[in-house]
Amino acid sequence: MKEENVPSCDSEQRLGDAHTRLLLKGARRVLLWALVAAIETVRNEETAAAGAIHSDPALREANIPNNRNRSSRRPKGTEGLVQKKSNLSQYMDGLTEKQQMAISLKYEYELGLEEIASRMGTTRKTAYEHIQAASKKD
Repeated sequence: MKEENVPSCDSEQRLGDAHTRLLLKGARRVLLWALVAAIETVRNEETAAAGAIHSDPALREANIPNNRNRSSRRPKGTEGLVQKKSNLSQYMDGLTEKQQMAISLKYEYELGLEEIASRMGTTRKTAYEHIQAASKKD
């Protein structure tokens, strides 16, 4: 909105309906953007506290799912992880590669569904379906 269309603070002149709607629409966008950013920050901090991703902001940004600008730096598979449980590869005969990866990330590396999906480059639902399908084959 151009400054000449906005009345001064000490004026009794009011904004028109169109200008008011425009200002409210802009304020809503800013509020929603700030809210999404705050939720993402809290989610990443909680995940980092659980040990699934790094707490360093530079490293944490690489783990943000569905981020088009940073997706090329997102770790894939078991890259950068420390195995917490014993190797389960002897039990994975007959599973597809994606099912093996999902099971490995879940049980050997103890990652949550969001991080598994991020590392596999899929949605949470798809990662869940790979885990369920692998569990049914046992």
